[in-house]
Amino acid sequence: MNYPKHLVAFVLAVTISGFFWYGQAQIAAHQLSYVQQGSTAVADNSGGVQLGFSESSAQVPVPNFCPGADLVVPLGLKYGDSGDDVRSLQKFLAWYYQLQGQDRTDLISGNFLLTTQSLLKQFQQDNDIISTGTLTWETYDTIRNKLAAHCRPRITSVDPLRPQRGDTVTLTGTNFPIKTPATIEIWQTDNGWFDQDFKFKATSTDGTTLSFVVPDTARVTGNHDDRFKIQITTAHGSSNEKWIYVFVCAYDWNRNVPQQGGCTGPTTSPTLIPTKTPGGGGSGGLPKSCSDYGTKASCDANNTNELGIVVCKWSNNACRDVGLTGGDNTPYCWNTYSNHGTKAAGNCNKDPRCTYDWSITGGGHCTGR
Repeated sequence: MNYPKHLVAFVLAVTISGFFWYGQAQIAAHQLSYVQQGSTAVADNSGGVQLGFSESSAQVPVPNFCPGADLVVPLGLKYGDSGDDVRSLQKFLAWYYQLQGQDRTDLISGNFLLTTQSLLKQFQQDNDIISTGTLTWETYDTIRNKLAAHCRPRITSVDPLRPQRGDTVTLTGTNFPIKTPATIEIWQTDNGWFDQDFKFKATSTDGTTLSFVVPDTARVTGNHDDRFKIQITTAHGSSNEKWIYVFVCAYDWNRNVPQQGGCTGPTTSPTLIPTKTPGGGGSGGLPKSCSDYGTKASCDANNTNELGIVVCKWSNNACRDVGLTGGDNTPYCWNTYSNHGTKAAGNCNKDPRCTYDWSITGGGHCTGR
């Protein structure tokens, strides 16, 4: 009997399709049988970790290592999707269920077919999520939390600990992303209104180091606090905190010697003691400090340095230093040059203890160096 050609073609297509989907179902069932049996991790010869199954009937344990700092599984994936996002989901499932060898290779295809759908349903069931086989919000959130538990970045060391402006600081640690930029943040905590906060984007070349350059503007809003906290943030959360101590020669010439390079600023302090010697003079005829003037009259008469800048002021029944080298000159500069604008900036910048910060709202303001 001769059948119409279009009928033969239709029957043939249905038969081939049936074999294909039967094969997919068999692969999925094969994968799930492994998952339900339990699994263990074994090392390969390349230095990485391959994932494989044992014949144990125990519940599958969550692996205790990070599958990759750049691994992020997006929301909303479903059957029929394809591409790198699907491949990320498959890598997560292979990690979670510790697939190895051909099982792992077959799964990570970039195509969301029955194998991936079945394994995702199993993951949802194992984590008390409604088993839909699609990447729902609850599923996405659970995957993100499990990755964060093992892939959160950690800083183990900082070099140098006492950098200068413009120096490169290298952070060593674990789980630093290679493809997706991490955020490095450094910030002050003890400089009052003048706390600074800087953020940088960086990627690692090896997953264990990240670098940034100390800004040229670090500590320009006051020299009281040389400490900056450091923290790294990635898609998997924020790291522990470490410290650096930014060395500025103009402030720290006599303390906190930097760990690398020479002093890139003045190595001596501006003279902030009076130019006139009080009665009897100091040791060797040198001027004494403001506190050596015991009366208001003597304090007012000897209150300037060799630059003609007022450095002593009578306050609370004592002659006191207006601004101290190595201390915080901001209160003095802020109050002494309280106007705003170009003229105020010119007067402010003439004082060796002060600098005009145009970034402060309201036309800028004079702050300590």
